Parts: sequence; C-alpha cells; structure tokens
Amino acid sequence: MRTPYELRLEESLGFLRSWAKGGFVPKVAVVLGSGLSGVFPKASFVQSISYNDLPGFKTAAVKGHSGGLGLIEVSGIQVAVLQGRVHGYEGYDPGEVTHNLRTLIRWGARHVVLTNAAGCLIEDWKTGEVMVITDHINATHQNPIAGAFGSGFGERFVDMTEAYSKRGVDLAAQALAAAGGAAYTGVYYGVAGPSYETPAEVRLFRQQGAHAVGMSTVLETLAARQLGAQVMGLSCLTNFAAGIKGEALAHEDVLATGASGQAIMATVLPKIIPDFSKG
Repeated sequence: MRTPYELRLEESLGFLRSWAKGGFVPKVAVVLGSGLSGVFPKASFVQSISYNDLPGFKTAAVKGHSGGLGLIEVSGIQVAVLQGRVHGYEGYDPGEVTHNLRTLIRWGARHVVLTNAAGCLIEDWKTGEVMVITDHINATHQNPIAGAFGSGFGERFVDMTEAYSKRGVDLAAQALAAAGGAAYTGVYYGVAGPSYETPAEVRLFRQQGAHAVGMSTVLETLAARQLGAQVMGLSCLTNFAAGIKGEALAHEDVLATGASGQAIMATVLPKIIPDFSKG
C-alpha cells in the first residue's frame, strides 16, 4: 500500500509533466537557500510557477525564500530550480521537507545542487564566500528515509560514503578558484533550528570536525541519495557562528551577506552545471 508521501509525489509529478512545455525534463535540480533565490534571474526562466499553485508542494514561508519553481536551460542542459525550501522548524516532517526535491528527481533530475546560507565555524575564513560541502553531520535527529517517510523511494539502508559527489566537489572548488573566490571545502553540521547555536554548541561542532553550520540540506541529501541522485552542496558563509567573533546574530544580517554569495554562485553555477550533469 502506497504511503501519503508517495501519493502526494505522484500528484505533483503528474501536474509538472502536463504543465511543462516542449517535453521539458530536468537533468539537474538546484535548490536555492536563504537569500539566494536570485542566483538565476527570473527573466531567464523558460517557465515558472509559485509553490502555492503547484499541487502537493508546501509553501516556503521563511524570509529570503521566494517559494517558486523555475525551469531554465544552462548550456543546453535542462535545469529545474527550486527558489527556496521548507524546513523542519516550520512544522514540516522529513517527508514534507524533501517532497519538492524528490519530485524533481523522480521527474528526471539525476544531479542535484543544494545551496544554503550557513554560519562559519572557522575564524580565519571570510564571510560572504562559498564553501563546497565535502560531507555532513546530521544533528537534526531526523531522517527522511526512516519509516513511512522513505517507503517507496528506494533502498532503506543507503550508503553515505560519498554523500556529496567527489567529482562535484572538485568541479565546484575549481570553478570558485577560477572566479577568484576562496574555494573553501569542508563539513556541514546540520541542526534543527530555528534558534541559532550557543557558543558552547559551536565549540562542540568544531571539535567534531565541522566547518559550517546550518538548518537545512542534510535531509535533502539523504533523500536524494536514496533515489540515486548525485549531490553537490554549496554553503554561502553569511556569518560567524555564535561566540567566534562575539557578535549577535540576526536573520536580516544573514540575508544581507548572502548577496555576496549569491553573486559568486551566479557566476560559477552556469559553469559547473554542464560538467556536473555528465557524471
């Protein structure tokens, strides 16, 4: 018997297949995080639609997430762009958090680029730069593969040895370096949020080997890997995590600094996507 999550995905997928013009089938899916919705200009979209008008999709309510799906071509590669995501701290369960991305993967996207705004854990790094995610630590205490959330979407025991494509890491780091960026690489620490971390927690994260911390991405990575998609992760380092510089944290500051990361991603993603899609 199919779960509500499977039925909802079929509803969304059926709508997209009939809505998309010219037989559009995405080869790559991109998720744009906080303050990053403008990485691809709306004028470049072949088609676009609000999540509110897309059956089965949940609305992105957090400031900095515009909440729309756009279809675009990048060097002849068909790409579906999720402008914003939903989060567990908004009251959504792991199946709902990953629904939008799972739908695009089932539609045809075998390569996924996940972007986010993250707190920097390394005091010698610079904010406004982009870190390529090499691995993650899931401290959300949730998993979209568990129970009914993951039923019908693939194997239950998913190998996460290469959660983030090594080839994707190399491509992204090379593109960032070529664009004059810092080309940081590191481990992303995924927490549930929505409160920012305490200085004591930040010290623990650093001891555990993390380089950045955020409230998204890890559940999407798990869901994508269960479906067999290759994943690339990019974190815009919008602020130093609590206690590192002694500054108070505010979401408005995250969005403001995100403009720098958005400009960097707008430069490098069109160069990365064609090569990443070939792997």
